[in-house]
Amino acid sequence: MNGRNYAVDMLKGLGIIFVVGGHSGSPFAGYYYTFHMGLFFFLSGFLMAGSSKTMDFKVYLQKK
Repeated sequence: MNGRNYAVDMLKGLGIIFVVGGHSGSPFAGYYYTFHMGLFFFLSGFLMAGSSKTMDFKVYLQKK
């Protein structure tokens, strides 16, 4: 791996889109709010625990 985990980047981007959608008054705003913060906490745990350097994202996701 070259140091950058593109799966994490894509999930962060998706989370940002859901945050914007939730704040835009969309009819799906309630749905967005059910999981977008959990997604950010999950990703920060993956990055802070050093798991991003020791295991693949798919393996980490399966363990969680």
